[in-house]
Amino acid sequence: MMLKPFDYYSPRTLDDLFDILDEENVVVFTGGTELFTRIRKGLSHPKIVVDLKRIDELWFFSFDRGKGLTIGATLTLSEVIESPVVKKLYPILFKCCLAIGTPELRNKATVVGNICSGFLTADTIPVLLLYNCSLEILGRCGRRSISLSDFLSLSERLKKGEIVASIFIPCLEVAKGNYYRFKEGLKRPSFGVAYVKFDNSLKISICDEFLGFWLLRSLEELGLFLKKYSAKIDERKVLLLERVLKELS
Repeated sequence: MMLKPFDYYSPRTLDDLFDILDEENVVVFTGGTELFTRIRKGLSHPKIVVDLKRIDELWFFSFDRGKGLTIGATLTLSEVIESPVVKKLYPILFKCCLAIGTPELRNKATVVGNICSGFLTADTIPVLLLYNCSLEILGRCGRRSISLSDFLSLSERLKKGEIVASIFIPCLEVAKGNYYRFKEGLKRPSFGVAYVKFDNSLKISICDEFLGFWLLRSLEELGLFLKKYSAKIDERKVLLLERVLKELS
């Protein structure tokens, strides 16, 4: 397939980035793993492609024990996995990131890029929904914050000239948690379920490529979900939900 030509930019400053974003039909990327696959398949036809990796303000990792973890847009999955903080205090996120692709892919792909891929079942989303995460949106006119769940619910997630600059993940004292996904071969996951259990509460997130996403807060809600949707989803996905129900019972 003959690819349509596009202009490629790799700005070093946010001001240079915002000048480029004023143009029409611009897409940005941090890792590019999803974008360039879509371009090769003829599913995306940008006029301008912008690489964010050379902008220093977007590459960072900060942790405050009293607040939580902030991950910059260009921090790779490998860099997240290598953090002792993530491994110790965010074990479900660690497990999730480690399960994504090959080491070569994790050296390029980013958490923010995974969220912005356009797929509700992107690997990190079921896990991050459990943490009440928020995204920092950055544009020439300033910054704004939006919860991940609200962001995923919007049909138009970013205004012209905006990017997702970082994700903030609160620090939670998780007593127990796990993450499962359903995928066939090398395809992206079509279904994901994750849960965290605290001393006196429970959160379960479910993401399906066709039906959307849910946040449940009890085993009773999970049981009702199974009754309502078991006939609408693949039986192998139902088995994952039943596995979670068994683990939590």
